[in-house]
Amino acid sequence: MSVFALSEVPTVAKLNQKTVLVDTGANVEAATTYAGMLVFPTNDGATLTGGYLYQRNEANDGWKKLYGAKVKMPAAQASDYVTPSAISAVSSTFTISDNFSSDNFTDTGTPLIAVDAVTDHRLEFDSRRTSVDERSYYDLGASILGDVWIMQFTAHALSFSGQYAIFVFGVSSALENYNGGAGDGVCFEFGYNGSNPRLFLVKKENGSNGAGELGAFATSTTYYVTLERTSAIEAKLSVFSDSGRTTHIAGSPITIALSGVTGLRYIQGSNYNDNAGAGYAVTGWIDDLIVTANGSSFLIDESTTSFWKSASEATPYIEIDLGSDLLLSGMRAYWNASGQPNGYDIDTKPDGGAYTERVSNAGYPDGGSGTSAGWVEESWNTVIARYIRVQGDGTLAMQIAEVDSYTDTSDYVLINHIHEEDV
Repeated sequence: MSVFALSEVPTVAKLNQKTVLVDTGANVEAATTYAGMLVFPTNDGATLTGGYLYQRNEANDGWKKLYGAKVKMPAAQASDYVTPSAISAVSSTFTISDNFSSDNFTDTGTPLIAVDAVTDHRLEFDSRRTSVDERSYYDLGASILGDVWIMQFTAHALSFSGQYAIFVFGVSSALENYNGGAGDGVCFEFGYNGSNPRLFLVKKENGSNGAGELGAFATSTTYYVTLERTSAIEAKLSVFSDSGRTTHIAGSPITIALSGVTGLRYIQGSNYNDNAGAGYAVTGWIDDLIVTANGSSFLIDESTTSFWKSASEATPYIEIDLGSDLLLSGMRAYWNASGQPNGYDIDTKPDGGAYTERVSNAGYPDGGSGTSAGWVEESWNTVIARYIRVQGDGTLAMQIAEVDSYTDTSDYVLINHIHEEDV
């Protein structure tokens, strides 16, 4: 592009002569033209072909093509990629939502821990240290909670009788209490320190317990709890005083290191069954349970250790929203070492428009057997688009850790190997 001399006065005509109009073919052909102006249609118009650079002739009655081949963006640098503002749609995400209006849990023991689906609609507990396993659990049917998941619920202790009173609520690999067996688990705990009520984040790895103390709790107080596994090596407990989960209580959040916690299949509330303090109990309830494993928000959290995972379904997909129509030249996705489709398509569409295919790949994203994790970059001739859709072939539980878009279009891309061709 040329520049203005100090003595020149900018005008519409001069601006059009010294810059490039980039728009759809139809919009370019409908624009007011000036001799010498440069245009770059992003798709075909009536007389102009998308992906070529054109210049208006001196008589201002025709176009000269300045390229003999379509312009394609150069390979993007890491700094050129932008994390999208939103994921507008996914084909599915594993989610459980339970307000206990019906009883989906199975009880063992007396039972002193059970769902009241008739009157109060919540999981109620009278948790005592006895030799009896008191437990209420929900079987997910398979070990589908992976390295990243979030569990949200409300927790309320009605009474606490002192030392030895414990109730735990979380996820586990086996139907066993957190103080026994050889399984794994991560849970929230109403417990004690000495004889004082305390909240804990508890883990269990191969039967060995570990705990982090968050702080004191009060009876007759509702807490809004978020228990999550943030990565393969860490769990996090956040406890809030408000339903919007904006105000942490003192000591929140707290994290605990994990190493070998696997196979989490059961959501359960339970007591400790060691008979250490007969007569001691904590009573209360759990409500408004939501469990999300590998949700779509992980696609744009700028971390390749978290990921979105679809249900096992035909042609799973994600749809990325860039917020508005932009010049779009490509994207990249970080595919996990598992959950790669054997064939996939990438489509784009402008706001209010229809999808157009940009990439069709018949193989695995990693170019091999679909078992190597890493970034895979895709590029195409620059288009105007707001949405990107990545859709896998076949039936699978597709996994993608992160997605970025490539929206960096520079004038130097258009200034290459110029030769003229009248249109």
